[in-house]
Amino acid sequence: MEPLPKFDSPIQIFLRQQLVNQPYIYIDLWSLVHFCSGLILGFLFATYYHKKLSWLITLSLLIIYEILEVFLTGIVFVSETYTDKFWDLIIGMAGFFIFYKIFKKIHHS
Repeated sequence: MEPLPKFDSPIQIFLRQQLVNQPYIYIDLWSLVHFCSGLILGFLFATYYHKKLSWLITLSLLIIYEILEVFLTGIVFVSETYTDKFWDLIIGMAGFFIFYKIFKKIHHS
């Protein structure tokens, strides 16, 4: 079977620039995208659906996105390590909690 072509647009190449690459920590510029998606989900949940389990829904959405990346590896995404996937989830959730907590604090003051 012939390997799938690698998706190498200029933006993909730029976002794959590594910032931290240690045995248990991997952060690249894609991490900013995951952080921003967490911020957006934090905004949406804080504004429209402020339930106690919104963090779990956010985590589920981020996990679904990571699974989608696996299925689209070689088509749209390049292969990632488990460490990279793990940190994508952590950073996305950090974005969610930062925005969600700040928004809730501002609106409860």
